[in-house]
Amino acid sequence: MQRKHLLRLGRRLKGSQNPLWRAIRSEVLSSLVWAAASILAGMSRVRIAGASNLGRVLAHGGITACWHSKTLFPVYILQRQRMLAVISRSRDGEIQARVFERFGWELIRGSSGGGGASVIRSAAKAVRKGGAMGITPDGPMGPRERVQQGVAAIAALCDQGVVPVGVGCSRHHRMSTWDRYMIPTPGSRVVVLFDDPILPGDDGVEGLRVRIERGIAAAEAKAERLAADLLPPADR
Repeated sequence: MQRKHLLRLGRRLKGSQNPLWRAIRSEVLSSLVWAAASILAGMSRVRIAGASNLGRVLAHGGITACWHSKTLFPVYILQRQRMLAVISRSRDGEIQARVFERFGWELIRGSSGGGGASVIRSAAKAVRKGGAMGITPDGPMGPRERVQQGVAAIAALCDQGVVPVGVGCSRHHRMSTWDRYMIPTPGSRVVVLFDDPILPGDDGVEGLRVRIERGIAAAEAKAERLAADLLPPADR
């Protein structure tokens, strides 16, 4: 009898519109994701390349951009650096927001794509005031590795360059999510590369968007080559 009662209660709580269930789900899943990310990142051998580019962003404010599938290491190495992130208000965004908060990131909620004008203005204002911001320009739902206009609009509004971030990992798996999220194998060699900033120019928001997309792809290729070079010769 008690088992049936618990099953009925579980079915009622499982309803996506139940605020209690949503809060419990977000808290439990975010705790698990944070713990797993901390363990995996802590077991990897991480090297930062382009530290001077990162240093300027942290000291004076600016924007960094990496693919949605590669957030684990940038979020981990930049924890408690007063970094800002733009995270959607979706159900999955709520879980992601809690994970970022556990790593000491500050949040602007909403999407910079799909006409999120107020989010774009808020983000640009924060950067103008010296904030350091990390953006996943192909999020929250893709298309994968295609930069949306939001990051370019933010950069143009605050007249700041965008630092492309590439992440190379010697051994990893890919999840079956829309972004094919990268999960490192324990003990992997990882390079997080902060490339030279891509500055707003006379080509407008769309031209800047295209250059940011190419810049992240180039940073990814560089980081992957550097990560491969860190492997012992016998493992290459």
